[in-house]
Amino acid sequence: MITYWIILLAIAVGIVFIAEKMKQPYPTFLVIVGLLIGILPIPGLSDIKSYAATDTVFQTTVILIFLSALLGDAALKLPIMELNRSKKPILLTFICRNILDVFNRFFSNVLFTEPFSTTGTNLWSIDGCH
Repeated sequence: MITYWIILLAIAVGIVFIAEKMKQPYPTFLVIVGLLIGILPIPGLSDIKSYAATDTVFQTTVILIFLSALLGDAALKLPIMELNRSKKPILLTFICRNILDVFNRFFSNVLFTEPFSTTGTNLWSIDGCH
């Protein structure tokens, strides 16, 4: 099991090194290479892929450690002027996504017994429709 972690760490360090040499953002490279590793049948990585895809390993490593580190790094490197220039598209995306979520939850409760959400919570329950 520890060898899986070492191999994954070596792949990640190599990807970051290549991205820095190309003067490109390394989170993008990590996502692209991770997607390729997950999709392509690479013979030596089949055991590592099955290990990393288990629920507890995925939740612990990917969501808690790597995703939070990547988002934090991206937030620290984001210039405030860029955020101010992109304020309207960001707000429009946020508002549209929330409106679609409300419609999804409302109509899934009206038309179906379970909402489309996989979280297991039913925040928009209507009396007699849940």
